[in-house]
Amino acid sequence: MIKFARAKLTPIAILTSPYTRARQSAEIAAKVLGGGEIHQSRNLLPSANPAILWKELYARTDKTPVLLVGHEPQLSNMLAFLTGGAGNIEIKKGALLRITINGTSEVPAGVMKWLIAPSLVR
Repeated sequence: MIKFARAKLTPIAILTSPYTRARQSAEIAAKVLGGGEIHQSRNLLPSANPAILWKELYARTDKTPVLLVGHEPQLSNMLAFLTGGAGNIEIKKGALLRITINGTSEVPAGVMKWLIAPSLVR
């Protein structure tokens, strides 16, 4: 089992899609990670625009770590949007992905730090 404390995964907030399974996953993540206030966002629905989700994240005044719980293809599209990539990374259900955003610009400049397949977490 991955040691989440060593990975420094302590989100201040958890943003989840309003779909039931995503909300359930967000609740599990909050327990495993030791906290994180859960908020729902329609910007995490599968067909949502990553630029609108970025605006929601950017509008957060505290700029603290946020865990996103959503669906494909929105999460792959968001990864591509944040990193300037082409969106050709497959994110499996239950995977964990860390992106660090450099700076506080309205234009995101993110770096993918790691992607952990669900088979490695179980």
